[in-house]
Amino acid sequence: LKGSLEPKAKKSRRTQIVEPKEEASDPEPEMEAVSSSQEIPVSSAPPQPEKLSVSTQTKKTSGGSPRTLHRGTQTSSESTCQNMCHEKYTKVFNDLRAEMEEEKRQAVSKAVSGAQGEMERKCKQVKEKCKEELVEEVKKMVAQHKQLISTTKKKQWCYNCEEEAMYHCCWNTSYCSIKCQQEHWHADHKRTCRRKR
Repeated sequence: LKGSLEPKAKKSRRTQIVEPKEEASDPEPEMEAVSSSQEIPVSSAPPQPEKLSVSTQTKKTSGGSPRTLHRGTQTSSESTCQNMCHEKYTKVFNDLRAEMEEEKRQAVSKAVSGAQGEMERKCKQVKEKCKEELVEEVKKMVAQHKQLISTTKKKQWCYNCEEEAMYHCCWNTSYCSIKCQQEHWHADHKRTCRRKR
């Protein structure tokens, strides 16, 4: 029995020598996940030297500590959440953009139709005003024309050159000067003159 115990004690000494190296390589205390927002360090008691075996000296396979596993889970869930948020906000942004473009289109259409209506109303007013001014101008011109005709009819005109006449010869025949009277007399008027001699 003593011979079997001694090798175990030697083995346990080896274990004690190796253990500080493992602790030096992994300074962080192991954490146990209690909830998604809180982690509590696990209290680990130093192993008893006599209970250790050779198999405990081998390094653990890289399965990862609970903290490392929790980090991986948190990262994957965060990336999934970010993707979902990105899709959600992209959809909200696109909906808002479409709504704003529709509002802009409606506002532009309303402004254009309002401007066209205002322009048509002003154009109609200008046409009516121009029509009234034209009617007034025509009335003035007609009155002026009548006045000119009346004034013209009251005057005597030279039968030869159509200037205003001062010399009367006979019915419907007057002259502006003696020269015109003599020209017309010798050319035509002496045969048709109604003046008593």
